[in-house]
Amino acid sequence: MLKIRTYQTSPVGQIIFGILQFLPYILIIITLKTILIFMFLNSYSYDNQSNSAQFSDYGINVQDSKIELSQNPEDRAKLLAGALTPSNVNRTPENTMWLFFNRIPRTGGQTIVSLLKSLSIDRDLQHQEHEYMTPWQRLMTHDEQKNLATWFEYNTWPTSYDRFALYIDFEFFMSDYAPSKPAYFTMVRDPVEKFISYYHSKRIDSERSKIEMSLRERQKSGLDHLVIKLHYKWLNFMPNTTIQFQTQGRK
Repeated sequence: MLKIRTYQTSPVGQIIFGILQFLPYILIIITLKTILIFMFLNSYSYDNQSNSAQFSDYGINVQDSKIELSQNPEDRAKLLAGALTPSNVNRTPENTMWLFFNRIPRTGGQTIVSLLKSLSIDRDLQHQEHEYMTPWQRLMTHDEQKNLATWFEYNTWPTSYDRFALYIDFEFFMSDYAPSKPAYFTMVRDPVEKFISYYHSKRIDSERSKIEMSLRERQKSGLDHLVIKLHYKWLNFMPNTTIQFQTQGRK
């Protein structure tokens, strides 16, 4: 014991015992850094896998999808002649106090949610916005559909909820004791207009732009850039373009 005490008071012993004193803190810091590195690598791997499907609302990998158009004249005629016929049929469940908004991306969902939140103050209802913080299943499993149906049943106050899901069978998963079924509605939009909206959102959103776009690319505006680079043929595909320009004798 005397030898240990003597060694502890020596210069070398003081250094060693000083290191041992802070060893638990050092191990904790190393462990936390290791966990953060693994979390970063996992998130980076997921982002790389989802980049190819970033323009798809349904998470389909467009690189692996083979699209074939029918060459049958009858099928083509049906596609050209097909049109949605609006109707005034009211399919809203009677006496329902629940509302499910199927929020398809780039179809005015943010505006609808803002209206629901504003109306909730005057109409004495509450709106629950889905937190899109982690990857979520758009094709919901039976358990996920049942959990959402049960969540509505436990809300005894008029409630609205928004989330993007391909299909939810409230008729099947809600119990027979539920007073009613949630009213279900969604918004649709022309696919081309939706793609254009997605493009502009990528340019405007500062957080995404800082990561995915250089400063020079952000300074370019779409139509002006096409005019400057004399990409005349692309202007023919831009709707409602009435700009006249003349450069180097060409009109």
